[in-house]
Amino acid sequence: EDSATFTIPGVALGDMVMCAPGSDLAATGELIMSASVSAANTVTIRLSNVHASSAADLASSTWKLWVGRPSW
Repeated sequence: EDSATFTIPGVALGDMVMCAPGSDLAATGELIMSASVSAANTVTIRLSNVHASSAADLASSTWKLWVGRPSW
């Protein structure tokens, strides 16, 4: 398992986050990933590779993040 934090100005606890890796990681195999707001202005991405025999480097990829703020 690998994780990394990123500074994203304006995100707040309670915001929803979705993530998608670049094509370099998409070809790695079966990946389980999640993203969440871990603190104000900070998003944490977690990555698990189902097949430990193939390497997946979270920091080497370009990530796309979508952040939403619920209105409820």
